Amino acid sequence: MGWHRVIDGEWMGSIAAAAGHTGWRQIWAHANNASLRSSRTPELLVEGDRVFVPDVLGKHETAATDAKSRFEVARAPDVLKVRFLEVKHYIALFGPIAYELVVGPHESTGTITEEEQEVSVPLALNVRTGTLTVAGTPYALKIGGLHPVERLSGMQARINNLGWDAGPVDNAQGPRTKRGTRDFQAFYQIQVDGIIGPETRGKAKAVYGS
Repeated sequence: MGWHRVIDGEWMGSIAAAAGHTGWRQIWAHANNASLRSSRTPELLVEGDRVFVPDVLGKHETAATDAKSRFEVARAPDVLKVRFLEVKHYIALFGPIAYELVVGPHESTGTITEEEQEVSVPLALNVRTGTLTVAGTPYALKIGGLHPVERLSGMQARINNLGWDAGPVDNAQGPRTKRGTRDFQAFYQIQVDGIIGPETRGKAKAVYGS
């Protein structure tokens, strides 16, 4: 296949699916992707990154003639996980929070009853969007849409997802981004200056988990 240049919103799974592969791990582990692995993770790629995608290779298996045979492809399943933060006060006041997570053909429903509770659903390679409904309010999920924490756009998305308003995820340091950054810094009791520096990035990564 050769080299593929990442476009916004792609992750290794979607790249593999588009190329006809049944999994992404063998692509990610390819020697030509060693440099990319040193600076990125499979789910956090950036527009313009280059990924080497090898050809899809067939595999031959022997089977009895004039008989039905069943073959299964064994690979580790991909999973989308959602973790709920800063919900303990709401739960204490109003009780468990109803949720529904729908990603492709899979869904998970139930209630959030504790801080940092995690819910998950299987993730097909070609799925790019999902919907999380919390207490009756739906939120659109973009699979592969999160940028690394080192980029301003990645910090904007994390601050927004954690409940503050950092404005559009546009990689531009505007007034709303500064205001949202100050709110985030104040809540986590780090230096409040509206500047996204190493301390703020480190706290966002620790809280967000990536």
